[in-house]
Amino acid sequence: MAEPITTILIGKWILTHLGIHGATAATAAAVGTGAAIAAIGVVVYIGYLTLHDLTSWFKKHTDIATKPENMAASYKTKSKSGKTAIVQGVFNRNTGSAIEARTIEYDSLGSKVRELHRDDRLVTYE
Repeated sequence: MAEPITTILIGKWILTHLGIHGATAATAAAVGTGAAIAAIGVVVYIGYLTLHDLTSWFKKHTDIATKPENMAASYKTKSKSGKTAIVQGVFNRNTGSAIEARTIEYDSLGSKVRELHRDDRLVTYE
C-alpha cells in the first residue's frame, strides 16, 4: 500500500482534476486509498523501466484510456513488499477508481521516466 502522504496527494490530485477543491485530508486519503488499492492488484517486475515500457502498456489499453471520463496516469510509490514501484493505470475521473492498472517494481528507471517523476509523483499521459 502507498504510504499515507502519497495516498493523500494522489487523492487530492484526483479530486482537483474532478473539479473538487478544498477537500479534507480524510476525503483525499479515502479517494487515494481507493485508487491505490485498485491498482496494487497486479504486480510485475521490470529491472530497467523505460518510457517505452509505460507507453506500450497504455497503447494496449487505448480503447479505455482515450474515453473522456478516463485518464491515464502513473505515480511513484512503494509496493506491499517495500520495493520502489510505479503504479500505472487508467483511472475513472468521476470516481477515482482504477479501471485497469498494474504496479511495476523496478531496480532502475530510464532517464525519461526518471525525469517525468522527478518533481511530481503523479504523471498523466494524454
